[in-house]
Amino acid sequence: MLALIAALALQGGEPHVDAARGFSVAVPEGWSIDAAGDDIAALRMSKGDARFALRLGAPMRPVNGGSPLLEDLAEQLRVRNGRKFKEYEHTRAEATARTLLLEARYLVDEQPVRCFQYIVSDPSRLCVLTWTAPAESYEAQRATFESASRAFALKRP
Repeated sequence: MLALIAALALQGGEPHVDAARGFSVAVPEGWSIDAAGDDIAALRMSKGDARFALRLGAPMRPVNGGSPLLEDLAEQLRVRNGRKFKEYEHTRAEATARTLLLEARYLVDEQPVRCFQYIVSDPSRLCVLTWTAPAESYEAQRATFESASRAFALKRP
């Protein structure tokens, strides 16, 4: 909770709390909530050409009787997204026991896009926070994407 308060104080934003689904996420200053709780995403936000989506999914399943590794997920996403997006490339991948941070670049309709994903693995679910922006404005927003993602908090629904 302190991380959330610190991130909000830094950004001047307000938290979005979804008690029914058991999460809170920072809404950075100037961002607006476009949809909460649709069939695909638990939350969608935007600011200009930049977008955010939060997806809540099933927990990762253990592989070969061991615990699931987020490093393995990073590789799976690299391969899958490499087929889905033109010129897809991971530019950063950092994993801990419960989180995976990915940054990537790719083309959408021949336009360069940058993506920041923060994935949180919980025993009850996998949460994927995805921020995207046109390549030319990405760096100016990158710190906001990271601090808001790291302030994401899960609570039991």
